[in-house]
Amino acid sequence: MRERTEDNSYDLIVIGAGNAGLTAALTALDRGLSVLVLEKNLYPGGCAVSFKRGRFEFEASLHELAFVGTEDNPGPLNELFDRYGIKESFVSLPEAFRAITLDENGYDVVIRSGLQGFYDSILEAVPDAGPSLSKVYDLIRSITDAVAYFSKGKQNKLWTLLRHRDFIKASTYSVLDVLNSFEMPEKARSIFCTYWPYLGSSPDSLDMMIYLAMFEGYMRSAPAIPKRRSYALSCALEDAILKKGGHIRYHTEADRLLFDDGKVSGVGAGDLTFHASAVVSNAFPERIYAGMMPKEQIPLKDLKLSAARRFGPKFYTVYLGLNRSVEDLGIRDYTVFINQSSDPVRQYLDMASFETTPLIINFLSNAVPDASPEGTSLVYITALREAEAEDGLGAENYFNAKSDFAKILIERAERALHIDIRDHIEEIEICTPATFARYLGTPFGTPYGYLMGGWDVSMFRTMHSGEDHQIPGLTFAGAHGNNGDGYSSTYLSGVKQTERIIRDLELGKE
Repeated sequence: MRERTEDNSYDLIVIGAGNAGLTAALTALDRGLSVLVLEKNLYPGGCAVSFKRGRFEFEASLHELAFVGTEDNPGPLNELFDRYGIKESFVSLPEAFRAITLDENGYDVVIRSGLQGFYDSILEAVPDAGPSLSKVYDLIRSITDAVAYFSKGKQNKLWTLLRHRDFIKASTYSVLDVLNSFEMPEKARSIFCTYWPYLGSSPDSLDMMIYLAMFEGYMRSAPAIPKRRSYALSCALEDAILKKGGHIRYHTEADRLLFDDGKVSGVGAGDLTFHASAVVSNAFPERIYAGMMPKEQIPLKDLKLSAARRFGPKFYTVYLGLNRSVEDLGIRDYTVFINQSSDPVRQYLDMASFETTPLIINFLSNAVPDASPEGTSLVYITALREAEAEDGLGAENYFNAKSDFAKILIERAERALHIDIRDHIEEIEICTPATFARYLGTPFGTPYGYLMGGWDVSMFRTMHSGEDHQIPGLTFAGAHGNNGDGYSSTYLSGVKQTERIIRDLELGKE
């Protein structure tokens, strides 16, 4: 691979310093490539940032990380960070979540972390769920074996069909299809589906394989969060890139791809041009297709794929700095899911209204006691809506409308948790999809990738990996990849997709 020269030439250019962009750059640097990262904002991380208001520092979007593991039993994410010398401290959460549903079949349950903890917690809530839970856990073991096989690279399709039949089946049936076939009791089924908002698809269309892969990632050890916020993790990754000789240009927005004989040969940013053998885009394909390259250069297959996919939900988040501690509020949980209905499919449909849409509430002070000054607490309320749902947030009434929905979300949280929030608000910030769109540049401001369901399931994406985008010299990494949304998935996506394009570069030299 060639060395960087003074004519702005690199082996690899990465568009975007989000999670996947940062790990993509580190992966290429580890292989001896010269790397440039272009980032439109003034800081790294994309969603993985924090911000300050008054005496509070808020986490912008992270709920929790999967695949971290422990020092004795590190998960893929910890192994990745260790490889690059990232030594951030993580807080393991003793409880997976608290789930509250408010209909006639409602419940309020706390689910402990770990596979055994989850199993025991559901049995306490639903004593006759044991046989069906055992079948789920057997399926988790089968899927874990299959994922390990797939991670080795090219697969033998016959061997996959013979040895990993359960994996294939789980990838072609929805979460609810499988749980119903196991005759899981209704309440246990509802609790088991609680994590669906983390992937953004309805449990009656979300394939079981990707759901169990995420579930296993959270439950193998415990969900975890960086003790110093996700932005500290982003800065540690940035520092590792610079120490390895990589280059990052902030406040430099890529606005066009350069081509040479039909192959991507670099990136333009305003008056600047940068040349490279390959490009990894942390930006959505739609961002690249819409004005960053000549339309005739986009393969018809790529355009059809883009048009056929739907985007995951968008976020509305209320960030609260309260002048009362979590102890004074009477809250001991970190993550609380609040749903109007116990029916997982109804929960998804409830995204149609702020009055009913699922809420995810995080009490950061219960995970990191010194996250805010003594006697105070940090609370985040996140609501999900479908990407294309109307929300009345036009320019003429933007500030009034976002204040109105924040009031609704706070009141709903107070009613479900039986606590007083409004009287203790010292600082408040309200972020809408427009906020996320401005900073992330994603369609509709969604932090998610594409909805997983129907034909666009994880098995389809895995089996066709490398075939879905046919523009020579360009690959995509991020929430829009094979494993969908999630901080953990995007970190790993940056590694996997960069390794693939490096193989392509090496094959091209033979």
